[in-house]
Amino acid sequence: MKLLFLDIDGVLNSTQSTHYYWLKNGRRTVFLDETMFCPSACANLSKLCENIPDLRVVLSSTWRIKHSPKYMENILDKFWYVDKIKFVGATPTLYGEHRGTEILTYLQVDKYLDGKVNNMLILDDDNDMTIFKDTDFFLHVDGNIGFDHYACLKAIEHLKKDYTNELKELIKCQTTG
Repeated sequence: MKLLFLDIDGVLNSTQSTHYYWLKNGRRTVFLDETMFCPSACANLSKLCENIPDLRVVLSSTWRIKHSPKYMENILDKFWYVDKIKFVGATPTLYGEHRGTEILTYLQVDKYLDGKVNNMLILDDDNDMTIFKDTDFFLHVDGNIGFDHYACLKAIEHLKKDYTNELKELIKCQTTG
């Protein structure tokens, strides 16, 4: 199984897509909703899910505070035709901690994952990934354009590899200190 830690703002909605919706609606909206995602970013997410059939998604975005993973799965299928996406959970909210720490905590706590994950990737436009920042497990997405075709190809290439030992070692090192 492969895990994708998915951010929403800057990945599925970008500065470009936000400006598009503002121009289309003739006004600025303060809050984006799930009907205002970037169509090409969602198409690329769909392509990623189709190319990596054992991909499971963990919601690591702040959207997890108001929306359940199941809700996000339904929205992506209903509005954006990302029908192959399978959410398995969300990272914990650890106030005052970086997102990378929340991802590591998810990997350490969820015993369901033990021995079943052979690769993972973090898609995010922020750099607060702590131990993951300078690893192959983090793909920095340009928040101005979102999850574009180039990033999608890099994600597919990465997720087709087996990193079982590297992941176990990374998590073990962080657990034992």
